[in-house]
Amino acid sequence: MLDSSVVQIKLIRKYLKIKLLDDNVSFRGHTLERSHVYDLMRKTILQGESNSALVIGARSSGKTTLINSVLQQLSSEVDLDSDAIVVRLSGLLHHDDKVALKAITSQMQLDNAVGERVFGSFAENLSFLISCLQSGADRRCKSMVFVLDEFDMFCHGVKTQTLLYNLFDITHQGQAPVCVIGSTQTNDASYVTQRGGSGPKAPAGTEKVPCTDNLRDVIREEIRSALNTKLGEGGSLIAKLDFMNEKITAFEATLSFFNSVYEDMKNNLSEKTTLITNLQKDNETLQNTVKDLSGRLNSVEQHMRIENIEINGVPENKSEVLCNMTLQLAKIVDCPLTDKDIINATRVYKSNKNDDRPRSVVLKMRSADLRDSLLAAVQTFNKKNPKDKLCSHHLGIGGQAVPIYLSEHLSPTNKSLHAQTRHKAKEMKYKFVWVRNGRILVRKTETSQAIQIRNEDSLKLIV
Repeated sequence: MLDSSVVQIKLIRKYLKIKLLDDNVSFRGHTLERSHVYDLMRKTILQGESNSALVIGARSSGKTTLINSVLQQLSSEVDLDSDAIVVRLSGLLHHDDKVALKAITSQMQLDNAVGERVFGSFAENLSFLISCLQSGADRRCKSMVFVLDEFDMFCHGVKTQTLLYNLFDITHQGQAPVCVIGSTQTNDASYVTQRGGSGPKAPAGTEKVPCTDNLRDVIREEIRSALNTKLGEGGSLIAKLDFMNEKITAFEATLSFFNSVYEDMKNNLSEKTTLITNLQKDNETLQNTVKDLSGRLNSVEQHMRIENIEINGVPENKSEVLCNMTLQLAKIVDCPLTDKDIINATRVYKSNKNDDRPRSVVLKMRSADLRDSLLAAVQTFNKKNPKDKLCSHHLGIGGQAVPIYLSEHLSPTNKSLHAQTRHKAKEMKYKFVWVRNGRILVRKTETSQAIQIRNEDSLKLIV
């Protein structure tokens, strides 16, 4: 007879080979048993019931495959990742409660929650893990499915019976929805519900679990065998690894090159961004400066014209004497003027050569008061004679009568702004647009508030 340890090692080798290489999900037959396991797990996950079952069958009869197929079906029906936690333990590997508890903590992904905490007993540690899974106002816990392979191994050892007792306590007391599914080849399952201090004795002929060092060698050998099966043996595997190493080295060199290029581009972009930001600030400052200087220049130009009057509509004549024409105009509108009151009179250059209208006449009066007196007299004359307003016939100029208009002499900037204001006022149905002392004013009705148009931004006030 072979030594029991040798038999056990062969069994472990076979188990590991199945786990690594074989399909352990496809299941056929045993419909009734599978349906029963499916119902228990489904009620635990969806309805929050606690259940337990023991799957008994000969070794390699499909116990683990049955459980895996049920879990795969449930994963297609519900979201196992969010609704439940599946914990797998094996009596061959988890031979004491400390190892089992460490595996439970890892599979529940609670290693960070436990940290360096010290617990007095296994029950306290397990209760803490369950409390970490509770959430919501009602402190509900996620459903948990414990799959215990080689269930009889947990029952034989004193160090692992604590795990079973605590799991069944949680199941019976309803602390959390737990489904415990065990699989074993032992037909006598009466020891499962026993609660002895040292636990039931193992049946005669049961193999002993091999020592940890020997088990590690077995696992290492089986993993090596599986790798050889998948990747090839000897030189083939070394060649593949060398090829992979060359590819990785080439990838690292390429990545390093791209990283250096990226860093250069990043630094260059940072410099350009800083330069653009500074240029934007400088541009904004220059714009404000230009706007301020333009406003000042316009104020100076307008102040230089404070004593000027602009006359439009007077027909041109080569032999005309503008001062005499002005005195005649003043006499007609009943505004007494003398030659000394008119410092200068001249026609100004036309900005548009294609314009058929005569050039404007600009008068420079001796004072601003004389300017205002003449403008007021013209306005009064036109109001008194609405059907015979000031025109070329009043000045003794023959031909068709042409209306004559007098206004303050505006700077080029104010003249352009005045034209825009009249256009906008016409659109918005404003009745009055006038100029007083170089200021442009608008009023919508006789009773509304007058609005001063200082610049193009002020046009937004005409609404």
